Amino acid sequence: YGAEVRELDSLGEFEGDLTINTVPASSGFELPESLFARERALIDVNYGPLAEPLAKRAISAPMPFVSGVAFLEAQAERQNALFVEATEARI
Repeated sequence: YGAEVRELDSLGEFEGDLTINTVPASSGFELPESLFARERALIDVNYGPLAEPLAKRAISAPMPFVSGVAFLEAQAERQNALFVEATEARI
């Protein structure tokens, strides 16, 4: 798929269109300002009070943004559909 893995200290040099943040919000790590641009998108898998500062930065950028809560909800919806499908098949 052409994805690259880099050390966090070189993240400011990233030129891709999508950043998927999986660094725990409790780490205190902050994404470089260069990642907050209209032409880029951000998915942050964190949720809860510690994730709010990053969400506010992305929303005020403004840039396409998927929050950890939205990510979790989408995951749960699909898992629920698969569970219901498997359960109905047994009845």
